[in-house]
Amino acid sequence: GNCAILEDGDKVVVFDAASGASLLQYLEKENISTVDAVFISHSDEDHISGLVDLLASGSIDVTEVHLNPDAAKNRRIWGDLVKLLDQAHCSGKTKVFTSIVSGRVETETLERSTVEILSPSRSLALKGAGSRDEDERKITSNSMSAGVRILWEGHP
Repeated sequence: GNCAILEDGDKVVVFDAASGASLLQYLEKENISTVDAVFISHSDEDHISGLVDLLASGSIDVTEVHLNPDAAKNRRIWGDLVKLLDQAHCSGKTKVFTSIVSGRVETETLERSTVEILSPSRSLALKGAGSRDEDERKITSNSMSAGVRILWEGHP
């Protein structure tokens, strides 16, 4: 898995959160105390485990998390993430958005950039991982993976 960080003025957005402590270490080294949004492309362990570490640390506030749930994931790490996100949401610390679909993400957190979600389509997201698409192919977390494009001052 990968991890990318967008810094836009005093705002910080994280895209995916790969395994290991690299994300948390980077944020702490850069004295970043708040992540305004996290976008998880899909629910595989190598994309979510860094978010588990970040939420469990309690040292950095996370304002929003955007992801597509995957009920087919029965791994411990997915269960850990669900529990941490539910706790963060119920405590009022983090807004959790359980749908990423194609279109612009309307967010007040960014100054010069815009996040565009290129995929998955709304119809694919509504069917969800574990079901079948129009061609009877099984939909997996990888086929539901969010494709993201950043526009900086209107330019991709």
